[in-house]
Amino acid sequence: MKNNNFTPASSFGKNTSVDANYYLEHGFADVRELISKEMVENLRDINNQTKSNSAFDSFKRNTYNVAIEDEKILSFIRTEKFADLVKKLGYEDCVFTDGIIFETDSNSVGFDWHIGVTSFKYIYPEDRAFSIWIALDDVDPEKQDGGMSLLSTQAFSGHEFYKLQSKVTKSLTEGKYKIPAIFKTVLGPRFRTEEQKKFKELYPFIQEKIPHLFSESLYISGFARNLFDSESVRYRLAPGDAIAFDKDVFHKSNRFLPGPQLSRRAFVMRFIDVKSRYNQVNSDKTGGDVSVLVNKMIAGNGNHFDIQKGTVIRTTSEVKK
Repeated sequence: MKNNNFTPASSFGKNTSVDANYYLEHGFADVRELISKEMVENLRDINNQTKSNSAFDSFKRNTYNVAIEDEKILSFIRTEKFADLVKKLGYEDCVFTDGIIFETDSNSVGFDWHIGVTSFKYIYPEDRAFSIWIALDDVDPEKQDGGMSLLSTQAFSGHEFYKLQSKVTKSLTEGKYKIPAIFKTVLGPRFRTEEQKKFKELYPFIQEKIPHLFSESLYISGFARNLFDSESVRYRLAPGDAIAFDKDVFHKSNRFLPGPQLSRRAFVMRFIDVKSRYNQVNSDKTGGDVSVLVNKMIAGNGNHFDIQKGTVIRTTSEVKK
């Protein structure tokens, strides 16, 4: 939808609000009215015009590197108001690394409990990063849902998993051991046989019948999955509302149930601290999709990224309005 009167300020909702103290304690929080109705329509148009192109098959539509040069999005994240939000959440200067669409329907299973191991594979475990998940349709946990569940870092943090995954990747590269080929099937349909693809279709049924024994998550058992579910937080969201969450936060997709709403669309933005360093071994060997914006900023293994080639959100210095 074209709007010739668009300005960066008009992309924000009228009453944007977030409980920053809750975020600092738990690692996530809902952001009410983050974007305006006009910006919602802009992102819906982008979603509808984008073909699904992901290594994974868990969504109706899932594509990375979306609208990463869209002027409305870049203008939005360059504003002082957005920088103030990022600062409230406890981050210093950061750089935009990806735009992703996630559209789910009643035939989609989404992602089970996970952290951003593939999304942030190009940085080191100690480097800070976060995501902002923007709802483009209604999300109501009491009706069709289709949102997310999140686990407080006060209950269980994913930080140690980043350390383990980075260590394992390094060990594999050095030839210390090998992981059986069967485990590659978790990296997406291209690694599965036809028989394995058919078996994956049974996952929701198996999970419903024997939840204590089955988990599709790479990180936790069926029993731990039940504990994560019990301690998790879900949000009711209107179009334009968002969820901000740190990279250490475990989260999962909630099933989108059949009903009058045909699908649930969302747009996600990812950011890393400007002091992050390029982890080449981890980036090369970990599955998932490639970040075009990150690749533009690479300045050598172990080095800081060349942020002059990216879109930087300044929280520690003066920001142009």
